[in-house]
Amino acid sequence: MPFCPLCGYEYKEGVTSCADCGQGLVSELPQPPRISEEPLAVVYEAPDQPHSHMVKAALEEAGLPVIEQLERTAMLDDLDLSVVGRYSRLLTVESRAEEAKRITADLLVAYESGDLILPEEEADKERPKEATVKPHRGKTVLILGILGLALFPLVIGIAPALIAFCMGANDLKEMEKGTMDASGWRPTSIGQVCATLGGILGGIWAFVAFVLLCESLSAFL
Repeated sequence: MPFCPLCGYEYKEGVTSCADCGQGLVSELPQPPRISEEPLAVVYEAPDQPHSHMVKAALEEAGLPVIEQLERTAMLDDLDLSVVGRYSRLLTVESRAEEAKRITADLLVAYESGDLILPEEEADKERPKEATVKPHRGKTVLILGILGLALFPLVIGIAPALIAFCMGANDLKEMEKGTMDASGWRPTSIGQVCATLGGILGGIWAFVAFVLLCESLSAFL
């Protein structure tokens, strides 16, 4: 199974890049660096996950042992609920702390100048924008369809039946295209059927009423 070397997520065979960060997948996760008993020093405080992963990857590529100390306590809909206001702290052995800070500083300068793009940002640019899905109007179509069916003996029943039929036909087409919430398919379909029955019965009733009216008028003439 392939893994994301940054996020650590496992994917199914055939997937080549991470859905979260866009990083290419590897067959095995890299082994965590062995930290000696030498004292550790903080070399970078990351404001978010992309910065933390970017700096950590650069330091590890330079051969420095790195520990990522997460400090974000909880996430909810991308809201930072941590008290400290940062995502993580990166630590390395004290003897190489200055080297790590120099690498980090150069990396951040390159990022700020636009010479370096985070994998997440590159993936966002290449990822097509999702089409907007409209909310369905299933309940409205259903209510109008039922009214059209219930009121078919009256002339006013034709109006809600016609509206429900037109709305239902249009909404079902949009659901097939994926531009409208498909969870409203059932009430929309039922509403359209009720509207169709109401329209047919209303038309028959209107025809019969018209014939009876004509016969009544001819009897008086």
